[in-house]
Amino acid sequence: MSLNITLSVRLSTALRFFISSILVCLYIQKDSIAGPFAYVLGGSGILGGRDYAVVYKIDLGNGYKTIKIPLDAMPYGIAMHRNGNLAFLTTRNQVDGDGTKPGDGIGTVVILDTISGKIMKKIETGNSPIGIAINCKNMEFYVGARNSLIVYDLMTYLKKMEYHINGTPFHIVVDKQQRFAWITVIEGSSPIIYSYVLDTHSGSLVEVWPSNFTWDVAVERNSRNVFFSTTSGKVFIWDVNLQKFEKIIDVGQNGYLSYIVASSNSDEVYVSTNTLHLGILKEEIVVLDSNSGAIIRRFNAPSLTTNVNTSEYFPNDLFVVTDTSFEIFNKESGIIKHAVHNLTNNGYFGYVQVPFWVGNFVPDAPKDKIDSDRLFNWAEDKYPKIFSSPQRPFSKTADGYYFRYYSGTATYLGTKGGNVFYLPAGAGMNEIIDLGPMDKFLPNADADGY
Repeated sequence: MSLNITLSVRLSTALRFFISSILVCLYIQKDSIAGPFAYVLGGSGILGGRDYAVVYKIDLGNGYKTIKIPLDAMPYGIAMHRNGNLAFLTTRNQVDGDGTKPGDGIGTVVILDTISGKIMKKIETGNSPIGIAINCKNMEFYVGARNSLIVYDLMTYLKKMEYHINGTPFHIVVDKQQRFAWITVIEGSSPIIYSYVLDTHSGSLVEVWPSNFTWDVAVERNSRNVFFSTTSGKVFIWDVNLQKFEKIIDVGQNGYLSYIVASSNSDEVYVSTNTLHLGILKEEIVVLDSNSGAIIRRFNAPSLTTNVNTSEYFPNDLFVVTDTSFEIFNKESGIIKHAVHNLTNNGYFGYVQVPFWVGNFVPDAPKDKIDSDRLFNWAEDKYPKIFSSPQRPFSKTADGYYFRYYSGTATYLGTKGGNVFYLPAGAGMNEIIDLGPMDKFLPNADADGY
């Protein structure tokens, strides 16, 4: 089934959102054989129909080859475990009486093996689940269901805590330090939308802004500012240290469902919106400075944009999902680089969760390589004057070393036998410096959310 879905809508008490639930979660597999991959949620929403409930796995390193992973219930949200081998999806396992669209029955969290495409486990959760996010540092994940935010243990999958909320948490994002989970909650068909923050250390859940305009949320890479997109053509910026809203930025027209994502490797935030130009309404991507909130540039967006995302391994690219396509744009010029078409939208009435987690580990790698990649990422962000490249490099293996080369500084960082090694610029192989055991650095990487 195909629907003509419009996102440029005006708010009213009788408004029903027609929204595609094709979502994108960019999971980067640093494997020399295949990948990296993007995972896009989709489906027709009709039992027995074409692609009723699927996850599209798009190979970004092999001609954008697309594999469909079938599910037995409609997917609404996705989050990736940081080692990249598991995807957590919220699904609704019941349908309305007419069998045409997901109902409001008990939902399920489906844990999917990203290598085999097989379902590893199903966890029954609350009514109509949508939002989902993972906090690897606290070893827990969060599920937004009707009137509740549920916290699960990431190892045992048992429920740890449940918070009562008036509405359904549908956008959940955890900051880089994994200290706070920022949440937008929608209530009713009016709709009324609230914003909350969960302190993952103390467990306190606080309403930060009762508003009927917030829609999506993103946290910039330094976790100092939180950006709330709205349905009113504005972006509100929350200062984490001052604990208040500091700025309001006009980015587009009232009545548009704006999606937002913060770059993981630059001081930019990307907002999908629409603007009125010479009497013509057009969709755009607006780029904001994540420190000042100033508009840096803007470029045309594809029609019916339903999600935007970035990846630290593709620093020049912006990934956009529409109701029927997955598209890659150059961040600077706004020129489209590639598009995968003919994806099937869900075609149901409802609300969607936009995933922000961007994976970056080899799914089938042994633990020492996974830990090495975490250390490399941490060192690159912590010491950019020593480990610098135009983009985050891929890891390689040679002579027993697992390492990365940084072309900007001509340096190497690697691991071997549980130790960390550094090769300065211009040094020979006999001048490799042993920095000590990996266990000496891993606690610091853990503490910084890597």
